Amino acid sequence: MKESIEDLRRICQGLPGAEHDITERIPRAISIYITKAVLHTPLSANHVTALNLLMAVAGSSLIAFGEPWIKIVGTLVMFMTSPMDSVDGEVARYRDQTSLTGLYLDRLNAAFTGWVLFLSLGFGLFLKSYELPLLLVALSASSACLFMRIVALLLRANAMEAAITQRYQETLKNIDKIQLEKPPTMFGTAASIKKLSLPYKVIDFLAVRYIIMIFVLIGSVLLEISVGTFGVINLWGVTYPLSGLSIFLGLYGLLLPAITVGYVVYNIKHRTSEYLYKILAHSRK
Repeated sequence: MKESIEDLRRICQGLPGAEHDITERIPRAISIYITKAVLHTPLSANHVTALNLLMAVAGSSLIAFGEPWIKIVGTLVMFMTSPMDSVDGEVARYRDQTSLTGLYLDRLNAAFTGWVLFLSLGFGLFLKSYELPLLLVALSASSACLFMRIVALLLRANAMEAAITQRYQETLKNIDKIQLEKPPTMFGTAASIKKLSLPYKVIDFLAVRYIIMIFVLIGSVLLEISVGTFGVINLWGVTYPLSGLSIFLGLYGLLLPAITVGYVVYNIKHRTSEYLYKILAHSRK
């Protein structure tokens, strides 16, 4: 393999002028160097995805159950899961290994990473303090994280089924007569995100952008190591200890369920599923 890093960026990441959100550029800036190293090995794109799943389990466990210096190692591992999430796709494009199995594993990885992170942190903190609210916010955050991914996949699955089967012919037969504008998307480019209203921009930035969550996690781990448990909240006899990681869990335990509801409402409001259907149905003509 003789390609330079810039050549690999063009082959594996798209044209140099393509617009990407800042939170996509951060992992992409790192991932291409990992991709170059992987291309010198027999590892396939699916192997990289499986490795990323293991890294998510390892990183979450180190942060949740390790000593202070082990927690730092865990945060580095969790940080690297973000560029590694791009590496499998880059390897697949270079080697022309794109497949539905690979896409399935990639979606599984995206859903699993947040889920295992919140659950691991919740159990780790609970075993130290035996405060039940820590488990509850962990379950809240992990369930909402998983459900948001399910909602995104269901939108596409619903549109695909309608486009290739007769099942929804009666209910969707008039969609072609309706002018549907391309909805701004929480998974789109910076130009698309500018069209979102402020609440949806906040949703996109805090929860949909995985790298932002990792930066918040890093700050929480550093606070946990430097200060430890520095107080408690006591509401109606329920005690919630305050530390870096418990604040991280509490923030996302409250934020992610609200964001998930907002995400569902957003897709209904913008008729995202119908728009996807029109694109898929048109592509088959």
